[in-house]
Order: sequence, then structure tokens, then C-alpha cells
Amino acid sequence: MATTVTFAATVGDRTETRTSGTMPYVAVSAIVDDKGVGAVFSWHKTYAAAHQAARTGYTAQVALSNGKRAVVLPATPTKVNGKVTDEFQALATTGWGDIPAEVMAKVIASKTAKADATDAPAVKTAKAHRDAMDVFIAAKAPRVVPTATAADKDEIKSDVKTIDADAKKTARRERRAARRAAETTEAKEARLAKRRTARKARKARKAAAQ
Repeated sequence: MATTVTFAATVGDRTETRTSGTMPYVAVSAIVDDKGVGAVFSWHKTYAAAHQAARTGYTAQVALSNGKRAVVLPATPTKVNGKVTDEFQALATTGWGDIPAEVMAKVIASKTAKADATDAPAVKTAKAHRDAMDVFIAAKAPRVVPTATAADKDEIKSDVKTIDADAKKTARRERRAARRAAETTEAKEARLAKRRTARKARKARKAAAQ
């Protein structure tokens, strides 16, 4: 099993996770209502990309079309899965993408800790790397939305897609869930009516062909 990391992002009182071995996520763009209730729409490797998606990108377009709003929220690495290779262990020193080295060091340490460790140290370690990520977020997250570079724009386009077939299926499910969560009653009725009309048309064509 390849080494992967599970990331978590909280929207309101709902926490969502995503696992990847190649994408060092630090933020998500989410669609929420006026009460802050909603769901993650897309995961991002940079804050610039997340802000761009929530301001003028696809996340913003879907939110606006459903009478909701797009927001940027932090994503935090919470768990390492699989065997920690030497290459992956090196991330504790170099960091991973925009994830600082101290955060990677703590999340890797929680994986390599002795199996007979008590629950209390594990909870303490998890809190420690969340606190480190909070410090990083406070320093990294811009007060003014940055201008996205060409690389960031490319990332926004490619982020909707995923690296492998399993990730693509996950992304489609997440986008579908986000659209459903953001969908207004009127939009849902229109969608179902369109589906019923299409079904009737197919039946009519089939009957005419017989």
C-alpha cells in the first residue's frame, strides 16, 4: 500500500475527509448557506487557488446559481496511512507543498509511535499538529485575496479532476453531494421535472419504434 495522508476540513459542524498520496491539501472551497451549513466542494493545494475558486471559479458559480455563497476553509492533515517510506519520512524535515515541516513531523510521528501508546498521548499528538497547523494558517492565509498565478489557475482547472480513477469517482460524489446540499427547492423541482420529461420522451420514441 502506498503511503497516503488523510486530510480533514470542517464546514459548520460537519467534518469531511479526503485521502491522497500526491496532493498536499491546505484549504478547501465550500458552499454554505447563511447559517454556514453546507459541504466541501473542492480541495486545494494553495490558499491562492482556493480563494480564486471561491471568488470567481467553478465553486463560486455553483454557489451563486443555487443562492448560496462560497467560502475558503483550512484543510488539515490528520493521519498517515500505509508504510512510512524514507522518502515520505523526509517530509518531516522539508514539509510537503504548503504544509510546513513541523506539521508533517507531528502527523508522521503519530503514525510511527509505538503501538502500545495510550490514548491520551495520541490525543495530545493530534491536538499538537492541529495547533501547529492553526499557527501556519494564521500566518499563511492572506487577509486580502491574492491574485492567482498561471500555475494556480491551472491547479483550479485540474483540481476538479483527480489523479486516478478512484479519486475521480470520489470527486464526482463530493461534487454531486455539494450540489445537492446547495440546491434550492425550486432548482430541485426543475431538475426532477426535466428528468421526468426526458423519461417520457424516451418511452415515446421507444413506443414509436415498435
